[in-house]
Amino acid sequence: MKVCVAAICDFAQVREGLVSVISAGVDRVWRPQYPASMGAMLALIIETAPGEAKIPREIRFRVETADGD
Repeated sequence: MKVCVAAICDFAQVREGLVSVISAGVDRVWRPQYPASMGAMLALIIETAPGEAKIPREIRFRVETADGD
């Protein structure tokens, strides 16, 4: 499995084999206090070998500061 595209965006939708992404590339979120909801989507394009496509997967991601917090 290979992640080809990963983008934090305002909206993403898959239709007829195409990924539509709106306002991708979110790289900063300001909130008056944390933890706080981000209100965004994660658009992924993942390549798999033909035999891997039907194997269930769990994908986890973490959002952190440049300092690792």
